Amino acid sequence: MVFFKASEMRAGFLIIIFAWNGFFFSCNTSSRSENPDTAALFALLGGGAQEVKEDPGKTPDPSTEDHDQFGFTQLTVDTQYVEGAQHSQDIKIRFALSNPSAAPIVYKAYLGKPDLMHLNADGVSVTDAISENLTPDAEDPNRFSFSSMETNRYFKIIVIAQSDKEHSAKEIISVPPIPTAGVCAGALPPPAVIGNCEGLCIQTRMNGVQLEAQSRFKNPSVAAIISLDLYLGKPNDEEIQYETVDRDEGNLPPGIYQGPKLNLDTSTYNDFSCVEISSLLQRWSPQFSQNLIGQKVLIPAP
Repeated sequence: MVFFKASEMRAGFLIIIFAWNGFFFSCNTSSRSENPDTAALFALLGGGAQEVKEDPGKTPDPSTEDHDQFGFTQLTVDTQYVEGAQHSQDIKIRFALSNPSAAPIVYKAYLGKPDLMHLNADGVSVTDAISENLTPDAEDPNRFSFSSMETNRYFKIIVIAQSDKEHSAKEIISVPPIPTAGVCAGALPPPAVIGNCEGLCIQTRMNGVQLEAQSRFKNPSVAAIISLDLYLGKPNDEEIQYETVDRDEGNLPPGIYQGPKLNLDTSTYNDFSCVEISSLLQRWSPQFSQNLIGQKVLIPAP
């Protein structure tokens, strides 16, 4: 025979009473619709999970409905070198927005230096902008335009979309255009690769204010001697730096051979807005051959 404690029997009676009251209340209030409170009570008393169905006639609360906030799905920038009495660069930024709300949306764009301008914590204003544009282009409502006399500068652009309930912002860095006139015409902005790295090439990049350049050669077969040099100078043919690396131990196997690496402090170079970089390869295998590559590279504005 199984005996129950008084406390267990008391709890059992209370459960039965609560369950009966819930059932009686449900039957007397509606015979066709399920009472979610009663269903939840039975689930609680039974110790299991019970799905509580929504009343199909209930009007949803707009404040609790899921809503996908809008955001920028695309931000691209193009730059163009403009010749004139004073050369300049045109900067055009295209944007696209996902899930735009029905409310009016205000767009604005800001131009500034990459290391200074930033978006504020409110998400709709910026600090240290050089220029502000509150009106997209008339011929293209999904584009902003800027112009700058600093033709060799990288810029940060921040585009902001704002309605009365939400906002979104996105940023991008522009690359200065290739000059079409003057001694620096055709100069490439770093990082740039000069030549073809399947053979002879020069790799350039910015490391802070230092312009770094290094030559390399992919040797296709055994060679007796490989000589690689690297020249860095002003566009008026005035030398700044020059180094050479010679490998003459014979039987040099196929593979990558690194040439000299040069660094230019751009913060102290003010003569021109570009430099000339070139590399000469000389190879004996055992026949002698040589190859020369070169290109002007822009000096980014500080």
